[in-house]
Amino acid sequence: EPANIPIFFGVRGPQMLKLAGKIADGMILSGPLDYIKYAIDVVNKSVVAEGRKIEDVEKVIWLPTIPTFKGGSENLAKSVVALVVADTPEQVLDLLDIDRERADKIRQAVATSGPKGGAEFIDQHFIDTFSISGSCEHMVDRFSLIHSLGATELVLGPPFSGDWRDAMTDIFQEIHLRRNK
Repeated sequence: EPANIPIFFGVRGPQMLKLAGKIADGMILSGPLDYIKYAIDVVNKSVVAEGRKIEDVEKVIWLPTIPTFKGGSENLAKSVVALVVADTPEQVLDLLDIDRERADKIRQAVATSGPKGGAEFIDQHFIDTFSISGSCEHMVDRFSLIHSLGATELVLGPPFSGDWRDAMTDIFQEIHLRRNK
């Protein structure tokens, strides 16, 4: 008897994204928002070309989620983003509207000094490009933006700092308030 379990792809390259659109039940995507938009577009085009319905393929987004309120640390957010920038493939960086010189400085600093070394080069644009971080309202605004790109689910994941349980409670309350407007 065949297993009736949804199969999700966690891939990055264009050929695998196209294959996911043809056969997968869903995608797990991580990376900068411009890349996520690109990846969802590639998957959706493949879904349509295969004669499937776009809504039949889940798009799960997993990004670093770092509240900087309720005692959350902006320094932690900067260190995490520095590490993500350093780990992002060149072909993905090429898709982004970022300062490439700054990105190269971040990558070099992380390579020689670790994430804290790269953190000094992180500004708000890099934080917003590579993570979901900030105040409650700002984070929920980012969730709305990600949804508008075609995401169907969002994973809220570590790292957390400060009173992250209260921060997450506030975030969910804000989401529910906006849903009920």
